[in-house]
Amino acid sequence: MELTGTVTIRERLYARNAQTPIGRLPIEVLLQIFEITQAHWDPTRIYPSKMFIPGTHSVFSSGWVCLIHVCSFWRAIIVNSPSLWASPPISAASFPSRYIPDVLHRCRRRSIHLQLVPSQDPNLGADMEDPALDANVRAWFSAKVLDQVGHLTLTANAKIVDFVGSRIAKETVSGGLCHLHTLHVVFPDDDPCLIPKSLWGLENIRDLKLEGCLGVPLSSSLFSKNLERLSITFVEEQQPYSYESMQRWILLMPNLETLELYNFHPPARSENSEAAIVTFPLSLRRLTLDIYSSRFTLDGMEFVKSSDVPPLCSLSIGIAAPFSPSRSDMCTEYRDLLRDVIRRVSLIIDQDPKLYHLYLDDKELIISTTDIYETDYDSFGGPPTRDGSVVNRLALGYCLVRPHMPIDALSCVGLGRLQRITLSRQAILSLEIDQQWSSLLLAKNVRRLDVPGAPHRMTHDHRAILLNALRVRHGSEALFPSLKTLAIDLKPYHDPNELKGLLDQLICTRFAMSAPIEEVLFHATGQPSLTAQPSNSHGRHEPRLV
Repeated sequence: MELTGTVTIRERLYARNAQTPIGRLPIEVLLQIFEITQAHWDPTRIYPSKMFIPGTHSVFSSGWVCLIHVCSFWRAIIVNSPSLWASPPISAASFPSRYIPDVLHRCRRRSIHLQLVPSQDPNLGADMEDPALDANVRAWFSAKVLDQVGHLTLTANAKIVDFVGSRIAKETVSGGLCHLHTLHVVFPDDDPCLIPKSLWGLENIRDLKLEGCLGVPLSSSLFSKNLERLSITFVEEQQPYSYESMQRWILLMPNLETLELYNFHPPARSENSEAAIVTFPLSLRRLTLDIYSSRFTLDGMEFVKSSDVPPLCSLSIGIAAPFSPSRSDMCTEYRDLLRDVIRRVSLIIDQDPKLYHLYLDDKELIISTTDIYETDYDSFGGPPTRDGSVVNRLALGYCLVRPHMPIDALSCVGLGRLQRITLSRQAILSLEIDQQWSSLLLAKNVRRLDVPGAPHRMTHDHRAILLNALRVRHGSEALFPSLKTLAIDLKPYHDPNELKGLLDQLICTRFAMSAPIEEVLFHATGQPSLTAQPSNSHGRHEPRLV
C-alpha cells in the first residue's frame, strides 16, 4: 500500500509539472519558497540615530512583502494565500502599519499572530519606553486589529504591557478579542513586573505562557477549563504555594495537556502525607518541573515523589543540587529522595508493557516506551504526543556527591522490559569504578546497546571499558545475554581498526558464552559498518568491514 501511494503521488507530481508552463515553478513550490523567505526577511524599522526618540522620523522596510511587486504571477499567489499573511508573527513595532488593511483582508478572517518584542529588532532595541507615543504601535493595537488577533506575544517592559493592557481593557468591555486563544507575556529575568488586571482577567485562553510575571492570582480566569497548555517561569520573590492551594489551582484546568513550571518553588513538605499530594488531570500529556534554586531541592523531590500523574503523561524533571552536599544528613536524605524520584519517573513500567529504551548518564536518565532518538525529548515545549508514547526524563544539577545518579537504584526501572540501552561515557565510568555492572543483569531482553563518543581523547576510554565488561561474566551471568547489535560512536577515533582487536575478542567470547553479538555498528561520518558474521564452517564470528 505504501508503494502504491508513492507511485500515485509521483504520478500527480508529473501531471502537475506537465501543466506548468516552461520556465515557471509550480504554485506549491513557490509557496514553500515564500514561506522560507518570510522566516529570513522580516519587515524592519530603522532609526537614523540607531535609537528610539519620540518624534524621530523612522524608515520602514517591507521585507518579504516586497515579493508582491516582482510580477503579477507572484502577486496573485501571495495575495490569494491567507496562510502567508496569518501564520507568521507580525511585529507591531516593525511591520509598517500601512499594510494593516491588506493584512486583515488577505487573512480571510483567519486569526493573526501579533507581537510586540522591541528587543528582537536590532535597529529598534529595547529603547521604546512609551509605546503610546508610537503611531505604528498604536495602529496595530487598534480595535479593528485586536478583534482578529489569535496569538499575542509581549516581551518587553512594564510600560509596554500596561499599554497593551489598556487597549485590551477597552476591547473586553466592547466584546472584542473573540479570536484570542494564545497569550505569551515575558519579562526579563532581572525585571519582573506586575500584570495588569485586564490581561489576567482574560477568558477563553487555550495557550498561556507567563515568564517573570507578578500579581496573577491562582483564581484568575486565565486558569480555566479552556486552558490546554500552560508555561510559567516563577520569580524569586514569589512564595511557595501550599499543597492545598496547588490542588485547587490544578482543578481549575481539567483539560490541561501540557504544563511547564520553571524555577518552580514547590510546597514545603507536610507531615500529613494525605494532604501532601497533588493530582493532575487525566488529560495531561506532558509535565515539566524545573527547580533552579537549591533551596527547594528536597521539597521539589518530595513534590515529584508524591505527585499523582496520569499514565500517559511524559515527565521532564530538572532538579538542582542540594545547597550543602557536604552535610552527611542532607546527603543521605538527598540520595533517598533521589531513589524515590527515579522510581516515580519509572512508573511507566507498571502501566505500559512496551518499555523500550533507556538512556543513562551520570546526571541524566531518560526512559521511554519508544525509540528516544525518534522522539524530540529535549523539546518539552512542543505539543503533546498523540501516539500514546511516554518519554520520562530526569536531569540533575552538578553535585559533589558521586556518582550523581545512583546506579544501584536502577532495579526499579524495570530493566527486564527494555529492548535498547544507551550508556554515556560517564555512566560507563561510574559503573566500572563502583563495580555496579551487576545492577544491569536484569536487562535480559536488551537487543541493542548504543555507546556515544567523547568530545576528545580521554585517558580512560569508556568504549574499551564497556567491551571488557561485556566479555566477562558477572557472577555466573553474562551482561545483556540477548544483545544482538552494538553501536559505537568512533569519535574521537579516526581509524575503525583501532578497536578491531578488542571487538574480535568480544565477539568470540560472547559466542562461546552462548550470547552472540550479530553486528557492531560504527557511528562516524564516512566510516564503514563493522558487522560480525560467520566466516567459516565452525560458525566462528569475526568482525569484517562491509
